[in-house]
Amino acid sequence: MATTQPDELNRILQSAADRRASDVHLLPGEPVCYRVGVAGEIERADGPPLSANEIARLADAVIGKHRLAADLAETGRSFASVSLTGTVHGKLVAATAGGVLTIAIRMLMDHVPSVETVRLPPAVVAMADAPNGLVLFCGPSGSGKNTSAVSLVDHVNATKSRFVCTVEDPIGYPLIPKRSIVRQGEVGVDFPDRATGIAVTLRLDPDVIYVDQLQTLTDITTLVTAAQTGHLAVSVMHAHSPVEAVRTLVDVQPADGRPLFRRRLAEVLRVVVSQVLLPWAGGKGRVAAYGVMPVDDEMRRAIADGRDVLQRRMPMPDGYVTLTRAIERLRDDGSISDETARRAIEDRRALGPIEE
Repeated sequence: MATTQPDELNRILQSAADRRASDVHLLPGEPVCYRVGVAGEIERADGPPLSANEIARLADAVIGKHRLAADLAETGRSFASVSLTGTVHGKLVAATAGGVLTIAIRMLMDHVPSVETVRLPPAVVAMADAPNGLVLFCGPSGSGKNTSAVSLVDHVNATKSRFVCTVEDPIGYPLIPKRSIVRQGEVGVDFPDRATGIAVTLRLDPDVIYVDQLQTLTDITTLVTAAQTGHLAVSVMHAHSPVEAVRTLVDVQPADGRPLFRRRLAEVLRVVVSQVLLPWAGGKGRVAAYGVMPVDDEMRRAIADGRDVLQRRMPMPDGYVTLTRAIERLRDDGSISDETARRAIEDRRALGPIEE
């Protein structure tokens, strides 16, 4: 959480909200810069360029001088949550370039969007009823996967009497307790890293665990253990398709441990969702296209054996859809333009045979 939020940063956040910016960039020698519009273009604000000292003072105030120095020395970056009550919420990251600090802020709404607002597919929403297992969201940076994951977690919060715990770096959307009770934990504040956060959280009697990113081998194995021990685990990773996500989870394991890990993953994996954000046909905002791979028994056997999960005898499970087909459906119902669909599908094909 922010140590102190200077008035200067409050003004920047308010301007970002007024511009409906998705991101803010503070770079020495540049005025405040905002990423705006469905095309995500950079827009420079009116005003003088920022100095390196001004940016450093903001980072020190928000993160804390000692924590900032420790984070930069250990990982090369430092995170913090920032907000304007009732207006916007953001995730700030400070990192150096050429030895001087820069700041980037990913802007979020001040409330969690509902599963209806993000148009989460029914096969994914149904996971709110699952007593345990692993639900995984994947996609490139900026695809909205964390927003979709948190919307599912908040749906559990709103519809079930559970104990929801999170491990985040930093805390993104604030989760307001509804039918459930909620504990949001932050890396660097409540625990030193995600893996430790997951391990600590497992001892707190949670029902649902949300982890905002799977990055390391230890993150992955610890969360799979959480799913194996009776918890519903929801998380996010970088991958272009469900098949690639499964392959990545296995490939990061030591070679001699992969057979056992495949069996563990096959036991707990419930659904993998891949997504991209595309501009609405009307030109206002963006809409998500979702590829959904519900994991059935035939897929579990394929994962456990190390075979291609899409090579099967039986029809695909209910709710299965490739991301390419999801893009076509958005085009067919008029949500996105023909040109947007064409470009998005071409982008998918350029990645190689990642789905079909």
